[in-house]
Amino acid sequence: MKQIVINVLIVIFLLCFASCGKSNEKKSESTKETSESQLQQKDPFTVEEQKTVSTQLQQPLVNMINSQIATVTFDPIGPTVETDLIAIPKSSGELPPDSHYEFRWVVENKIIAGITGEKLGHINFKKNNWVFCFVKLLTSGGDSSEYRSSMIRIQNSPPRILQQESPKNYSIPGTFTYQIDAIDPDGDKLTYRLISPQDYGIVLDPETGAMSWAIDEQVVKLIGDKSVKVIYEINDGVAQAQGSLTIGFETQK
Repeated sequence: MKQIVINVLIVIFLLCFASCGKSNEKKSESTKETSESQLQQKDPFTVEEQKTVSTQLQQPLVNMINSQIATVTFDPIGPTVETDLIAIPKSSGELPPDSHYEFRWVVENKIIAGITGEKLGHINFKKNNWVFCFVKLLTSGGDSSEYRSSMIRIQNSPPRILQQESPKNYSIPGTFTYQIDAIDPDGDKLTYRLISPQDYGIVLDPETGAMSWAIDEQVVKLIGDKSVKVIYEINDGVAQAQGSLTIGFETQK
């Protein structure tokens, strides 16, 4: 009898232990589900916010390599005081549609105030000046780093002969006079030289450009014609320009 009571107690104990084990498993599963739910709730972005962030990450930033300025060239490549200077930047990669360039021009190490565009007017520099520019790419998303161009030197402008009326036929004998009208855009001093004809007594002042010619019948016979073409050259010390005029003459009656 005593043994039967002991066996019953053992069975009851085992049943209670099994019941407690199942309860603990359920609590563990419930705790795991709660923990996962809490982790999911800690995500700082909503679904819409996650889409926005994803879209932003797909858009190239201005300061990335494909939005940087690669080179800056100039037009013309040999600027003078008669030509405006234009900077032409090129960037590595496709630019955003709202992008534009901003320029800072420097002439002889002095920044030209008030000019932020691609063109530098010729009134801002002189012959032999060194010029360069800083260029920055601007967009609504930010700015690129500032790019410094290479330096370019303002070249010499050749002298220019102004248009003049052709001289009228000259009556001989007498002395023909004529003033060559020319300018130098850089303000350089000009010199004048007679090229042809050399044998008829034509005189051209090398400093002033004043021409004179004493013509008589002997000169006319030497020429053998009723007119002569005179060719001359103007020099600014670097470049030259050639001009000509035709002198007609007739014998006085």
